[in-house]
Amino acid sequence: MVHTSTPEPGSALVGAETLLETLFPVERDRPTHRWLAEMRKRRLIPFRKIGGRIIRYDVAEVRAAIDRNFTVVSI
Repeated sequence: MVHTSTPEPGSALVGAETLLETLFPVERDRPTHRWLAEMRKRRLIPFRKIGGRIIRYDVAEVRAAIDRNFTVVSI
């Protein structure tokens, strides 16, 4: 039996390139892979490490983390 249901929005895990393209659709405004690696190193964005080397992200979780960690509120 083949499982053909589509995943819920935000539930699929994606790689770095897809994550950056999804969160920052305008290429000139898109941060680099180095920025993403630094945010991961500082534990400011959530990620999954599969095996020893494969890193995947949940777009909805990363978007929420960016909103939480990088929003400047006005006074």
